[in-house]
Amino acid sequence: VPRSLHTADILGNRMYVFGGWVLLLLDDLKVPVFVNQWKCTGSFCCLDLDTMVWTLLLPDTQEDKNNPSPRPRAGHCSVTISNRLYIWSGRDGYRRAWNSPVCCKELWYIDTEKPPSPSPVQLIRATTDSIQVKWGDVLTAEAYLLQIQSESISPLQPVETG
Repeated sequence: VPRSLHTADILGNRMYVFGGWVLLLLDDLKVPVFVNQWKCTGSFCCLDLDTMVWTLLLPDTQEDKNNPSPRPRAGHCSVTISNRLYIWSGRDGYRRAWNSPVCCKELWYIDTEKPPSPSPVQLIRATTDSIQVKWGDVLTAEAYLLQIQSESISPLQPVETG
């Protein structure tokens, strides 16, 4: 679909395209027909540069407060850091009721790959009233949650031989 005012970022052998203005498609006809109207989109696609195959990662979603993905926008900016795509600002399209576009004042990030699993927790030191543990950093983690529980160990029962 023709697109303008979108972003395109390359990570490795993939190009990620988000948002922008797309031509309005009349879905009710048997043959796809583009009309001479544009709409703001929130679709997120990926082009594999080795195979030249497009994959739709997030479909176009219009205003939905329950949707955890960025709302449709155009004229935004984006940057890739590690395996994350950060999306900043933009305009959410033309609001006829308000007679002007509205600025998006938000920062989003999308992980382009599944984050690695954290390393196992290692015991450094244990005393009767405290423990010290460590684990490797996970660069994409915003917080760590370590769950500790006590378990009672039943005494060993003698084994009869005989």
